[in-house]
Amino acid sequence: MTKKNTTAPEIESLEEDEVDFVRAELPKMVKIGYQYYEVKKISDGEHFLKNMDGEVFGMTDYKRATIYIDDQVNEVDEANTLLHEILHAVHFNHGYGYKNAQPEWTDENFVTSGANGLCQVFQDNPELVGYLMINLHAIDANSLKLYSDNKSVQ
Repeated sequence: MTKKNTTAPEIESLEEDEVDFVRAELPKMVKIGYQYYEVKKISDGEHFLKNMDGEVFGMTDYKRATIYIDDQVNEVDEANTLLHEILHAVHFNHGYGYKNAQPEWTDENFVTSGANGLCQVFQDNPELVGYLMINLHAIDANSLKLYSDNKSVQ
């Protein structure tokens, strides 16, 4: 087997035995609620992606409407981190990120807010769903046919 890393749009031109794994490109912009967030891959030192316990993989800058993802993470961690940061923005938009957040927010409210927010994000960004599915599964040659058969589903 010839090993080749490729992105989702290139799949159609490859034979099954030519693909080692498929990786979708990180979206450059994601609409989260009323706001468009730019998504940037950065090196860890550029924006101090550190905390007291060690490294973090990403961060969200609400004032600049920018999500930063560490450029050293693998495709699964990249997709997971993007989803994690999207949830931060969803909850920030719903009032959880403010210093004086409402004390009546319960676990159920928090989960409902997150689920409703994610549904809206997925509706507003259908390409994001494909990106997450591809990168979280780290599709290999055995999964290529399954993806190809379903890629036209909207």
